[in-house]
Parts: sequence; C-alpha cells; structure tokens
Amino acid sequence: MTIKLLCFRKLMTCALVACSAFLGGCANSVAACLDDRTAAFLDELKTLPGEGRYLVSFTYPWNAENDNPESKVCRLAGKVPKLHFEDFRFVTGTWKDQKYYARCRRRLTNVIRELYETYGSVPVFSWHPENPYVPRGWKDPKGRTAPYRYRYCVDGYPQEHRYVIAEMLSPGTEAAKWYDARLVEIAEFLNGLKDSSGRQIPCVVRLFHECEDDWSWWGQKSVSTEDYVRIWRKSVSYLRANVNGGRSLLFLFSPDRYWSKIGAPGENGTFLWRYPGDDLVDIIGFDDYSVGRDKDSKSGKDAEQLLGGTIGKMLLVSQEAAKRGKACGLVETGCKGRRDDFYDLLARAMSADGCGFGFVNTWSGDFTMPSTDAMNEGFLRYVKSPRAVFAGDYRPLKEP
Repeated sequence: MTIKLLCFRKLMTCALVACSAFLGGCANSVAACLDDRTAAFLDELKTLPGEGRYLVSFTYPWNAENDNPESKVCRLAGKVPKLHFEDFRFVTGTWKDQKYYARCRRRLTNVIRELYETYGSVPVFSWHPENPYVPRGWKDPKGRTAPYRYRYCVDGYPQEHRYVIAEMLSPGTEAAKWYDARLVEIAEFLNGLKDSSGRQIPCVVRLFHECEDDWSWWGQKSVSTEDYVRIWRKSVSYLRANVNGGRSLLFLFSPDRYWSKIGAPGENGTFLWRYPGDDLVDIIGFDDYSVGRDKDSKSGKDAEQLLGGTIGKMLLVSQEAAKRGKACGLVETGCKGRRDDFYDLLARAMSADGCGFGFVNTWSGDFTMPSTDAMNEGFLRYVKSPRAVFAGDYRPLKEP
C-alpha cells in the first residue's frame, strides 16, 4: 500500500510539473513509475550484458509510408528484432499534407500492435522534427528533402529565427504554438498504441539526438545548453503527463561520437555536455558511424584504431550507465560504404570485455542491408550469434 501511495504521489507531481512545462518550461521534474511490462523491458536491457548478450535492432524494418507488410532486413536475417526503431516524423508535422500523416499513423499503429502482440517487440521513436521556418521544398546539400537538416546556409531561411528552440520555450510565440501542437499529436498517437486487451504498449522515445553536431537545428550552434535541457524537460514532462502517466514510456539520450570523456552535465565537449538529467532519462548511448571505415579522413586512424576508439567510448558509457542506474546501447551505426567485415567488427565491439551495452541498432535501408556477398556472410554471422537476442523467427506480417 505504501509503495502504491508513493507511486501515486510521484505521478501527480509529474502531471503538475508537465503542465507547467507545456506552458513554457519548468525547473524540475520527477521520473514516472513504470508499469510492469515497461519495467521488465528496461530491466532486460540492463541485465542482458551480464549474460554476454544484447538485443539487435533495425531502423524502420517495416515501412511507415505504405501498407507493404514485408521487411527486407528481417527476411534476410530470418529474425524479428525485439527492439525496432521508428520515427515521429511520420506521425506529426506540417511539411507534408495531413492525409500523409494520418496514413502513416494508421500504418504504424497497426504494425506496432502486431509486432508487440506477436513478438513482444518494443518500438523506439527517434524524431527528426522539421524546423518550422525551413522553406518548403528545401533540399540539403546532398539533394535530400530534409527540413530537419537546418544549417545556417539554408536559402530563404529567416535569420531572426535561427535560435528557434528559444522561441519554442517562449509561450505565445508562433514557434511555441507549432511545437506544442506537435507534442499534442505525438501524445495522441502514443495513447493509441494499445494491445488488443487495451493495455498500453511500452515505447522508447529518443529526443534531439546527435546534439553536439551542427547539421540539425538543435545542434550546438543553434541552441544553448540551457535551452537544450529545457526543451527536453518540456517534452518529457508533457508526454509523461498525457500518455498513461508516463508508465509505458522510456526516454533515450544519445549524442554522437564527438567526445573523449564522460565529463559532467554542462561541460563542453563531453558525453554529458547536454545531458538533460537522470530524472528525464532511462537509457543512454551514442551514435557512431566510424565502425568499419578503412580510414578516418580527419584523424588518419585505420579501421582497428577506429574500432578501439569506439570500444573505449562504449566502456566509458557502460560504467556511467551502471553508476546512474541506466540501460545503455549503441544507438546508431551502419554498414553503407564500410568494409566487408563491418558486421564482424560490430560484433567484436558489442562483445568487448566490460561492455554493458544492452542493444545495438543499425540505421535504415542500405545502412543495414549488406552490399557485397562477403558483407552478407558477416551479417548472417552477426544475427546468428548466440550473443544476439531477437524476438523470434521472421514471418511476413499480415496486411494491417
């Protein structure tokens, strides 16, 4: 009874804080009590490394944009991941018409429900939110229509809105109204992710990733560290207050690989530089696309040296996760343009002594699919390893 009462008080406090955050930011927050299924999944991420195992994840294994139930990567692996990455950019926004988002929401809802009920597979939602002031139809330097890839050189971008997150934290501004509307749509979508018995499906939410880079509008030159933490707090608090009391949500913090030490929150250039706080984060990790490169153009390091650097960072994050009571993982990596032995190198990193990473995720499409016969052989070794944990053997999903 005492535990239930404490949990109730925490949830009520979280709801009050979240309301304040939604109206313009708050100074404090309280972690939500997790339901049994979400807590069990988080515990699995923490305990698997002690058994020498880890979850293998794929990004966008099923297409959110159409009703094709096939998954090329799962069919190739012969397995379905217990952790699969999706994206809120299919769920909310103004860059595309509302029929597009409605279709993607329906598709994702059906697929996530099917995957969870059949396999117990949990979704991770990254978010590539568009900058509301990026001109419609703008393409990035590589020719991609990518409104989240704001750089200072975007043609037609109004420079008075360069620090758009500061505006989003100021109630009444157009940017704040835009962002608040996105949070409402995300919460409505997450609330619809229930199994056939009406229970909420556990979900992981990954906000504002690769924050030390400059390619995104939440990067280091576009938002202060203080405002970066405030937008995290505002977002987490709102979602906890409006999605099942936060009981089915886990939150993931993942900068890129451009740091050399763990450091402390607010310490420039470290892993924890923009860490939003233990009360807002359940899982930590980082993104690293250096694995499998023959040579780094800037440092001159070869593949083995780069792998050693990745493993060194993994060990540091593993230690920090244990200290803070968090799960951890390698959140993004990929094989595109990498060596044929990419998947063998990746398996070595995940199996390194002292590595406490509970999952590894390869990015979508040709960043996951092998490009040569030799890489394909390595991929099959990777997914068939006794260390690699999957949800079950692959079979096509029925038409949702």
